[in-house]
Amino acid sequence: MKKTINKYLLLAGIFIMALNNQLGAQKLDADAVAFTKTYQDSYNKGDLSALMTMYADEINVVYSDGKEEKVPKSEYEADYIRDFGEAAGTYLDFKVTKTEALPDGKVKIMGSFDGYDFDRKSNTKLNPAKGTFENIIVKNGGAWKYTQLKVVYAMTQVWKDVRVITQSFQDAYNKEDAAALKAMFTADAQNILPDGKTIKGAVNVAADYAEAFKNANVSITIKPANVQPQFDGSMIATGTFSLYGTSVKGDRIAFSGSFANKLVSQNGQWKLAEIKQSGLVKTIVYHKVADFAKWKTGFDAFRRLRLDSGELTFEVGTLADDSTTVYVINEWASAEKAKAFFALPELATAMQKLGVTETPHFMYLNKK
Repeated sequence: MKKTINKYLLLAGIFIMALNNQLGAQKLDADAVAFTKTYQDSYNKGDLSALMTMYADEINVVYSDGKEEKVPKSEYEADYIRDFGEAAGTYLDFKVTKTEALPDGKVKIMGSFDGYDFDRKSNTKLNPAKGTFENIIVKNGGAWKYTQLKVVYAMTQVWKDVRVITQSFQDAYNKEDAAALKAMFTADAQNILPDGKTIKGAVNVAADYAEAFKNANVSITIKPANVQPQFDGSMIATGTFSLYGTSVKGDRIAFSGSFANKLVSQNGQWKLAEIKQSGLVKTIVYHKVADFAKWKTGFDAFRRLRLDSGELTFEVGTLADDSTTVYVINEWASAEKAKAFFALPELATAMQKLGVTETPHFMYLNKK
């Protein structure tokens, strides 16, 4: 009897030790949690000086595909200056779910984030963003600092989904498979044509495609440019498309346009709720620069703002006989979107800082 009691006491002791170990493993490092909260508050206030004290001189960046890169602290400072100076600001909310002690006094911080952009004038919320992070901090000079960053945006998967449905749509269209196209739409979907005509309902949309296939032999090429998640769980995909072929009468068909498609998730599958097609407007901007490499760095830094402003494609280069004259060719869904972007005050400020030495020349083109 005594042996049996001792046996159960031993088992109970083992269970309690295991439970204590588990609870200990789940306990979050207080310094890591506080550090993350300080970063969040500083970022949301746009406090550049506070943020720059939270980085080591060089940060190891781990990308979602596993590749790693050493990035100097100065690059993050440049990103923050751009972010805080744009018309669209950013808000982030971090949730630390796990911390892990590492050798050499380092601490790994794991969790998720939720955020959005917002219009600085109206404070309207834009572009919700979610993701996960695995960051490493270490004490340097008595203060914790980021030494490694790994951030994975949920947008990575969204982009994959958009590419899949885009390819599926393109394949079905080029095979003239109206039934396959119908399956990609919600029952109450609508197709808004470039001339403003609206076709409502998946059945009618598919019937319109079937009729078009009878009247012409046309191939389509679709190029997504941007994806913007919406707060209702849907997403808007924008981009360009080109149609080439001949009609049954032998007439040549060549048309390029833009699209803004709304996709919603139904039973775990993305479906097209709306296709909106319109024409394309091209712009050409050219001007002198002191240093093309420096200017190009700034141009690339504006990529997010350009996309959110409605840019669909871009091409950059210099004149063949003058490397100091830069040209940029863009495509937009409308001239209004292009003009609104070029009128942004931060764009003019950035041009001055990046060595633009003359007033830019703008050309707006309508393809006939």
